[in-house]
Amino acid sequence: MPQARSDWLRKQSDGLSNLGFSVQELDLRNYFGNPDGLHSFLATVAVVWGNGGNAFILRRAMKQSGFDMLIRNALMHSI
Repeated sequence: MPQARSDWLRKQSDGLSNLGFSVQELDLRNYFGNPDGLHSFLATVAVVWGNGGNAFILRRAMKQSGFDMLIRNALMHSI
């Protein structure tokens, strides 16, 4: 299974790279309970793109990492 995920991620990343994007994987699990660290990471990127997975698990990861509030605030300030 890890190989399948790795292959899928490489294919997605290559597609975006071919369009001229610089791609970095963001695994929200690495930021559980660390919204300040996530905020610092997000300050270095211009675009966040999500793809695949289970929407309910992703929503839980967004809450546990603070992504939900960080992205909400970023969107509120960009309007």
